Amino acid sequence: MAKASSKKSTKKAKRHYPCQRTIQLRDLDTNPGIAGGRLLRGANLLSGANRRLYREARLYNMKLDIEPGTALASAGVSVYVLRDTWDLHGAYKMAMQKFYNAMKEELTAAGARGRWHDFRVLPDFQGPELAGVVNAPSGGSPSMTDSDVFQETDISAVVDQSGAGRTFSLSAQTTTSTQYGIMSEWSFSDRINDDPASASVNLAYDGLDPGQDEANYDAIRTQGNTPPYDTDAPLSQWRRVGTIRETASGVSKLSTGYFEAPLGIVVLISSIFTADKQSYSLHATFQKGDYKGVNAPAYATPVLTEAMEYEVV
Repeated sequence: MAKASSKKSTKKAKRHYPCQRTIQLRDLDTNPGIAGGRLLRGANLLSGANRRLYREARLYNMKLDIEPGTALASAGVSVYVLRDTWDLHGAYKMAMQKFYNAMKEELTAAGARGRWHDFRVLPDFQGPELAGVVNAPSGGSPSMTDSDVFQETDISAVVDQSGAGRTFSLSAQTTTSTQYGIMSEWSFSDRINDDPASASVNLAYDGLDPGQDEANYDAIRTQGNTPPYDTDAPLSQWRRVGTIRETASGVSKLSTGYFEAPLGIVVLISSIFTADKQSYSLHATFQKGDYKGVNAPAYATPVLTEAMEYEVV
């Protein structure tokens, strides 16, 4: 008779990781003052709900769901995120590197850096921000409280050599006295310069070297010496994810499904957003992952080198 194996399974059970990933949305400001649109910053939303720092420089995977049979479902919500382009990524990394190197003496000084310091840019959308709803069940219906308040989520700023303070901004197409337009500054870098700078069509020692043809030389010098894209900063960094709504005909889309949101920045447009503070039948859910409980790969990370200069990877 075969003897039963006494070998125990070595497979470890998955451990629970505490993280509130689904958050109902409400207006953060007491008096939003602006109708039509709202700004969602995923890092701020998660930080407020989970009471820990979630950094902006991540690629947050999330979705938005709308409750059926509500005024918001009837009105619909259009969802926009930043375009995940090489251009935006390069501009953000360049801005982060400039910020950290401008601040390196202060950042390396003992006690100078705040525990919850983070690099943040001003979005290309100046609308009221959304926060989370906290339910407080009672004998009657649940009441909505404002427990998930944000504390310090300031936009990063530096003081330049002239003594002027400037923030880093996606909204500024050109640099101003108060903002560095990070897309414009990126467009000034060598990546868009003609190469060769001046594509001369004259062949050196023309007619002397066998095998060289002036027509071919002209083509190879003048074709491909400028980039195949607009060299100016883009006018818009947004792409439309889609519109979620409930229709009378029954053809409804109540969820965006999961999408990638660079920097966790999302813009919502709906006629239901008024100038008054409200709570909404709208829920943001962040996909489960290994960054503090959510799926958010690193977008840009500052690293201090042995030469005491910051690089961003």
